Amino acid sequence: PPRRGPRSKVRVRRRKKGTRANLILKADKLWADLVKWKGICEFSKEGLFPDAYPHECWGPHQAQHGISRRKFGTRWILLNGFEGCQRSHAYWGHHQELWGLLLAEAWGPLVAEEMARLANMKLMIHLETIIYSLERVSGQERTDIHAKVLALRPEIKETTLPNPVVVGWY
Repeated sequence: PPRRGPRSKVRVRRRKKGTRANLILKADKLWADLVKWKGICEFSKEGLFPDAYPHECWGPHQAQHGISRRKFGTRWILLNGFEGCQRSHAYWGHHQELWGLLLAEAWGPLVAEEMARLANMKLMIHLETIIYSLERVSGQERTDIHAKVLALRPEIKETTLPNPVVVGWY
């Protein structure tokens, strides 16, 4: 290897904002933490959907996407997230037709239609804005978020969804 002289130059690098992959990982982690904070499987007896899939909870809790996470238009919308145990996540992953029926029932036809529309749109996603919105929501009191999400789910049948870039809605 070449020897360095006594006055070798030290290259100073500017701090990068982050690669797209790193920003996506950060947004996914923030979204999952917000979805999983209750600590209850939403498909268990204590959850929001006790009759959807009667089971004994097993495994760690996971954040489940209502509409596939491959669809960036709905990937980080909090309403698109459900907390479930590992067993329920595997069950719903293998029964996609039933999952679609559950989503239509849980969201109501207008919201399910709007979520499907957002999922199929080709959007330019601004990841820094999504991360900022998720951080802002995670900084609020958890009980306030939970109360707002629970209050919104039954009434959501008459509303439409906002722009997916504003992720902090509930």
